[in-house]
Amino acid sequence: MVTKEQINRINELAHKSKSVGLTAEEREEQKFLRRAYIDSFKENLRAQLDRIEIVDAPVKAGRGTGAAAETVETVETVETADAVETAETVEEVEVETLS
Repeated sequence: MVTKEQINRINELAHKSKSVGLTAEEREEQKFLRRAYIDSFKENLRAQLDRIEIVDAPVKAGRGTGAAAETVETVETVETADAVETAETVEEVEVETLS
């Protein structure tokens, strides 16, 4: 996991690179920190995607317009610094049929 200090350092090096340039050592540090950030981002994204559960719902009758209403339930788990929170969202979405 990338710390707040590392993110701040990435930003400092980016600003310095644009203004006065970086030394060879700073370029290596920047490359290392950016790679660590990208790897951490990918790891977190994969973990979130692995926790997604797709729930199929029955299709309800439409309004006579060739459309059907479908209930979609989304379960999302969010990992925070202190806890793991689960949020459920149920929404009705109109789906156009291909007939």
